[in-house]
Amino acid sequence: MRKTIAGILVATSLVGAPVMARADGAGTEVAFSTLAALSNIGYTPAKVVVATVGLVTGAVAGFLNGGDTRAAYAFWVPMAGGRYFLTADQIDGKIPVEFFGHDYADRPGQYGRTHHGSAAYDAKYDMKR
Repeated sequence: MRKTIAGILVATSLVGAPVMARADGAGTEVAFSTLAALSNIGYTPAKVVVATVGLVTGAVAGFLNGGDTRAAYAFWVPMAGGRYFLTADQIDGKIPVEFFGHDYADRPGQYGRTHHGSAAYDAKYDMKR
């Protein structure tokens, strides 16, 4: 009975113990790095083209909306955001591939802004602060 209790205590103490992460083999790392480098031959130029089109389109949208940066951000953030290069961790699946950006602020900053956004935006947020 003592051996059983001692075994259970040892087993439960090992559950929360830190475990050293095991690195992939050198061949696996070389394979993922090579695949990432070869993938970037097509991925990076495509991302640059999409970002360029998004920056121009966002500038036009902002201009046509009376200089509203929110309209420009609707194009800039998804099209110019994201990652421009693939890494071995992304090819391995450890980090997600983010071709399009998604990091929107809840509301645009008020720094240097002389007018409020659209009426729909103003109705959603209290702009008197």
